[in-house]
Amino acid sequence: MSKSARRILPRRKLGSIAAMDRTRDDIIAEASHWVAENQSGEMTAERREALEIWLHEHPDHAKAFRDMETLMASVAGLRSLGDLEPRPMAPLAAPRNRRSAIAYIGGSRPGRIALSAIAASLAVMLLLPILLPRAETDISTTVAEIRLLKLADGTRVTLGPKSRIRTSVAGSERYAELIYGEAFFEVAHDRSRPFLVNAGDTSVRVLGTRFDVNRGVDRVSTTVLDGVVQVREEAPLFGSGPRHVLGAFQQVETKADVALFDARSASGVVKVDVPPGEWREGRLTYANARLADVVDDLNRYYAPGVRIEDPKLADARIATTFMRDDLEAFFANLPLILPVKIGRDSTGEVTISAKK
Repeated sequence: MSKSARRILPRRKLGSIAAMDRTRDDIIAEASHWVAENQSGEMTAERREALEIWLHEHPDHAKAFRDMETLMASVAGLRSLGDLEPRPMAPLAAPRNRRSAIAYIGGSRPGRIALSAIAASLAVMLLLPILLPRAETDISTTVAEIRLLKLADGTRVTLGPKSRIRTSVAGSERYAELIYGEAFFEVAHDRSRPFLVNAGDTSVRVLGTRFDVNRGVDRVSTTVLDGVVQVREEAPLFGSGPRHVLGAFQQVETKADVALFDARSASGVVKVDVPPGEWREGRLTYANARLADVVDDLNRYYAPGVRIEDPKLADARIATTFMRDDLEAFFANLPLILPVKIGRDSTGEVTISAKK
């Protein structure tokens, strides 16, 4: 590899640091280097193996890599940064093939390497979020375990089963990141220091209130018990993310993971009748809830696991209530609510399938 290529593509061992210990900008920067190197045409077998390890290290790695490939492909087709602005343009002649499109900008192999690096740098600039300080504590729970956390500012956090959270209360910042699972926040009032909760690509900002955040596989549900909170969803590229202001007994569902070219979310604020955080007292109540979301919750209480066999059932809506120590009541009643049958294998795993 040429000296210029070595300068453009640093050979640091990107896959050696766990994804959970880094902020989103770190992962984006690493993904840009990997994509640039992968597109250079000079990746060795050893480096390709290292890339595979990095991609499988954490789901955020693979997503960042795919998003970066998409963005860099778009950047490669621009004649100037001004093309990023949506304005009328004269039609451009389409390149005969991918090779001619690359040659138009980069030309030779060193040119392609340079192009990849430039595109990677631009992509990082476009994607780089606001940097947040590294959290001081990292707490997780196991299946059916609930923990009460008391933060330095007086805020209380009830962490639900099979959940993980990072918190930081120091100086002018009060911050929490719900990595997965559910948490109920009782935020100590401090007008000079807003409390920020991140859950994937959704952020919640409050001064002092009580509210619940539930981060599922692809959705984040925020529900307020009292006070006022502001919920913001990360914006896709060239778009704007929705912002919502919630009051008592209001809820909004947002995306846990916003892709670069996603359409603007159509989420809206709805009224709820069930007191948020009721699960802390042992009762699980759902009104017009997706079966998939209910099953996500059940898997935090039931170790053998619950699985929906028919994907078409995932979006079925149900209303139900039961105690967390009596999940059998839910399994017994579900066939009365939906046309499903309940199965159980030798390990205790429960399956939900469509009734024939």
